[in-house]
Amino acid sequence: MKPNRPTLIIITTIIIINILHFTTIIRPIENWIIQILNPALSSLYSISSDIGVFYNRQIDKRNLLNEIQQLEIKNNKLTQKNIKLEIIEAENKILRKYLNFLEKNEFHYILSNIISRSNFLTIENKKYIIDKGEDDGVIKGLAILNNEGIIIGKIIKTKDKSSEICLSTEKNCKFAATIQNNNHTTGITFGELDLTIKMDFIPQTEKLRLNDTVVTSGLEKNIPRGLIIGKITQIYQENNDVWQSANIEPLIDADDLNIVSILLPQ
Repeated sequence: MKPNRPTLIIITTIIIINILHFTTIIRPIENWIIQILNPALSSLYSISSDIGVFYNRQIDKRNLLNEIQQLEIKNNKLTQKNIKLEIIEAENKILRKYLNFLEKNEFHYILSNIISRSNFLTIENKKYIIDKGEDDGVIKGLAILNNEGIIIGKIIKTKDKSSEICLSTEKNCKFAATIQNNNHTTGITFGELDLTIKMDFIPQTEKLRLNDTVVTSGLEKNIPRGLIIGKITQIYQENNDVWQSANIEPLIDADDLNIVSILLPQ
């Protein structure tokens, strides 16, 4: 099959142009064409270069964002791990304080977690539940302490595996108490407005002082003597009354507690 005429013309033209190029006869024409096309070629090169740079930047940006995301994930994991370690360390410090105090005083005890705080935002009818109950030897009336040996309340209800406690700042939570003064003045403490403690039935003849420490008297069954209740912040005395009373500030906030100790019968 013979090539058609247009094909022959194209082939012949290409051959002639190549011969003229290598013999430099058309060099001036080539230079003129290059000069004309140079601005356009430069623009095309610049555009293609800008496109390449933009594309590379987008790739680098995606890679950088991906690396940042991976680092954030790793950082969050490390943060969670550190928080867990801090919680464990804080709990270990609390447990060591409990052990030091309780073993020093030779108390029989068990440690318990506060697992429920109902009506937390209301002033009255707060209810605290711990995770130890009758199966653990817990009975009604046992003292509840914090890690420094300060009494914060007592057991008021028990179930097999849990118990309810009342706080010393609650109206119905009463303790036989003694003031650490020269006469070791006795009286009864009970809560006021779930915020503070009042000590009542103190003989008028007794001399009270601000900042005197109030402790349990040991006159209650299963409540040892000497457990700190708080300090006197105000004294109420009327000349015609048989008794005087005192306002006692608790030394701890029970709402901050997670672990407590229960003093078992000796």
